[in-house]
Amino acid sequence: MLTRGWGPDLAVNGNEERNQWKTVDSGPAGGLMLNSDLCLAYDNNSIHQKCMAENNNNNRKCKKSQNKGEPINALHSNCCAWTHKGALFNKGVYDKKDGPADLCGK
Repeated sequence: MLTRGWGPDLAVNGNEERNQWKTVDSGPAGGLMLNSDLCLAYDNNSIHQKCMAENNNNNRKCKKSQNKGEPINALHSNCCAWTHKGALFNKGVYDKKDGPADLCGK
């Protein structure tokens, strides 16, 4: 889940009550997740997004606004859920001595 890019998949099979997340990266097609899956790792934090845009993506200036977003919801989110490669190495999901990581299908 953390190594893929996710985007909203609305009105699945024409059912407006059924919304989920689908893979939107260049990896294998067909992945899907529910809001209850992705909200374990992601939130929609417009304050942090704005800070990053205003500070040339310098996360050090925006750390205080992290982890303060709303749970993501495919029906109400206009975002893509993904994880920065550096964070995956820093948290031990990938090991630098193993070489470059395969992220978002690349």
